[in-house]
Amino acid sequence: DFKWLPDGRGLLALYAQKGPDYLRRSQIGFFPEDGAEFQPITRDTNSYQTLTLSGDGKTLATVQAKTTQNLYLLPGTGSDKPDSNPLLPAGQYLDGFDWSADGNLVVSDFIHLSRVGTQGNLSTNLLGDSNAAIVDVAGCGSHYLVFSWAFHGDGNSTNIWRANLDGTNPVKLTDGKNNRSPVCSIDEKWTYFWDRLLQQLWRVPLDGSGKAEMLA
Repeated sequence: DFKWLPDGRGLLALYAQKGPDYLRRSQIGFFPEDGAEFQPITRDTNSYQTLTLSGDGKTLATVQAKTTQNLYLLPGTGSDKPDSNPLLPAGQYLDGFDWSADGNLVVSDFIHLSRVGTQGNLSTNLLGDSNAAIVDVAGCGSHYLVFSWAFHGDGNSTNIWRANLDGTNPVKLTDGKNNRSPVCSIDEKWTYFWDRLLQQLWRVPLDGSGKAEMLA
């Protein structure tokens, strides 16, 4: 959201800082019309949605948003239990998850990829970057994981990466601006992904031997 001050001195905006919290923590800031330095208005751990401004430009109104998440496993045959226990500890943030070839789950909390056992009794950090965000993850056959990594290496883009099942040997597969939602082909030769900037479906060789190519 953007709102001009009534006197035209500048623009109020909801914004997110570069880093692991960019999708879950929006703040309010001020862009002066004369091109002077950007000024944060809020500096806290909450997130804000929507932005309204009173007619005299003296009062802001917004919605403070707090999100909680839980991950549950249910048997495919159904369950007669009225309640299920979450797999992860209460309060742990979860952005995405998928099955890995060893029968465990791989989950992203934005900063790290972790392997979690189906009973919640095994949790191992595989890889991560405290200055970056892992926003998608997918199991990729018997050898690899693929995921979208934003800001890794101090860049401003989100690209597709591949790593071994244990998190070792991460390899960058794409060089786009906003590459998301990777999935692997059954033969483990290609990773398909969505280019959000171009709104197109692309694919790239999983072994890193070639450049990405557009499909549709």
